[in-house]
Amino acid sequence: MNHARFLNEAELMHRLNHPNVVRILAVCTLPTNEPTYIISELMENGSLKQYMQKLNPVEIRMKNLVEMMKDVVGGMVHLEEQHYVHRDLRASNILVDSKNRLKVADFGLAHLLSDSDEYIGTLETKYPVRWTAPEGILKQAYSTKSDVWSFGILVHEILTFCELPYKEFTVNEVKVRVCSGYRLPRPILKISSTETLLRVDDEYEVPKRKSVETFMCPINIYNKLLECWNISPDKRPSFNSLYSFIEELLEKEIKKDISTK
Repeated sequence: MNHARFLNEAELMHRLNHPNVVRILAVCTLPTNEPTYIISELMENGSLKQYMQKLNPVEIRMKNLVEMMKDVVGGMVHLEEQHYVHRDLRASNILVDSKNRLKVADFGLAHLLSDSDEYIGTLETKYPVRWTAPEGILKQAYSTKSDVWSFGILVHEILTFCELPYKEFTVNEVKVRVCSGYRLPRPILKISSTETLLRVDDEYEVPKRKSVETFMCPINIYNKLLECWNISPDKRPSFNSLYSFIEELLEKEIKKDISTK
């Protein structure tokens, strides 16, 4: 990353203030013959990708996955309100703190949108192909709605414990297939089964032994992902509407947990 882009990232991070966006503490530019450093808050659990690959599925419930989605979409609502496009939203750029709270990070490709609500890059603009919307691949055009596309891919990562999107295809194959209408399939979830209580006698209840249950991603979640991956940016949901959808999902999952206790 060149010096100007590095300072641009620091400035963007400094302007953003939200519990689900990594907070910048300082920028070190002196001495001038030394590298410039961004000092941000400590995120003890590393990236979401590293964090999820260490998790034991038997300990993870649907509620936990939805909580992760809510953290990320909360941070992206803030970026949407501040008219920033991230352009590199993926699990490796989401960081996790000591309380397992997720925060949006890595603003190296972020850009403040103009009145057109769209940023046009150059042919030399680098982008993460597997997370990039068709308009980014074909026209180097980026907007909040292209971030919504990337968020859909990121949710797919969360549901599959950070499996590589389109893992069976090369980068060039992904470009062709995505722009031709191919979409990621409905993911198969492998998480903790619903824990119910067994009556032992009149005084004691004990939970069943935890096990991993395999089932298809709930259809309402997959349909929402397909909305995020609409070929037309204008037909994709806003981050605000996604936040409301995920908040409702979380309320339902919390009620499910309560009903099984």
